[in-house]
Amino acid sequence: MLENLYTTKMSADKKTLQNRFAKIRSKSGRISKIAAAVMSCAVAVTMLGATVVMAAVDAVDKKVTVYLDNKSLGFTDEPFFYKNTAYVPLRETFQRFGVFDDDESKIIWNNGKIVIDIKGHSDFYEIGIGDNKIIYDGKAHEVNSYAVREEPCGPLLMNDVTYIPFEYIDYILNRDDSYYSVYYTFADINSEKPYLDNAENFTYSDICRLQYVTDNGHFPWRLDTQQVIKNFFGYTVGDGNGEISNFFGDGTKCAADYTVQGKSYTVQLFKPLNKTESGIWVVKAYEERS
Repeated sequence: MLENLYTTKMSADKKTLQNRFAKIRSKSGRISKIAAAVMSCAVAVTMLGATVVMAAVDAVDKKVTVYLDNKSLGFTDEPFFYKNTAYVPLRETFQRFGVFDDDESKIIWNNGKIVIDIKGHSDFYEIGIGDNKIIYDGKAHEVNSYAVREEPCGPLLMNDVTYIPFEYIDYILNRDDSYYSVYYTFADINSEKPYLDNAENFTYSDICRLQYVTDNGHFPWRLDTQQVIKNFFGYTVGDGNGEISNFFGDGTKCAADYTVQGKSYTVQLFKPLNKTESGIWVVKAYEERS
């Protein structure tokens, strides 16, 4: 809902909208009156929704700190946390990172579509307001150079400022040879460190992406505790065909013993993000038993 409301480009001038509907009513009879009434109601609901959404965004905690080379950055348009990610102002962030120090690097904004051209990168990047896809295409337009990366969240337009999920910044800037040491902190999240000290070393963004792709039909085994345990030990100790025993849990966290190749381990799992039945399981900790 938020994305749609911020991308329609509809004017908030209520009188202008009312005048338009008045003209509609004057041109025809009963049908026009009914249509105008319906449209007026729709606009009223939309404007009310916009007010509620704006209040919700204004109410979010804006204590998001963005770091470049371990130094915190200040922003005129403050970053904020929304829908499980930090949003940063696109143009200002690139400016503060020094991306625009070279005149050949630029952002082209065209009716909700944004093309990012960074000197030294082999691709253009196209993103869209309310669209959770990053489209990249080779500047030389080679065969098979066009590709799409899907993210859990998309850019927002708020107060004429384009905000994008932090993951977009990290992915676009660090996809080619150049490397930017960037991360953010918010509450108990440090975007470059494993979230809640999980044993799989997943960052908060990793977990959000894994939950997103699982919600969309990929990695269904992430919803099955036993499969998560076996998969984890498959790449940790090289054998996922061990025996699971002494399993117990409450639906959001659990523990079990795992025995393989004559060794026994204790393993703990938890749901770090979504606590419902559709939430993914992640290994919290494990240790070999003596």
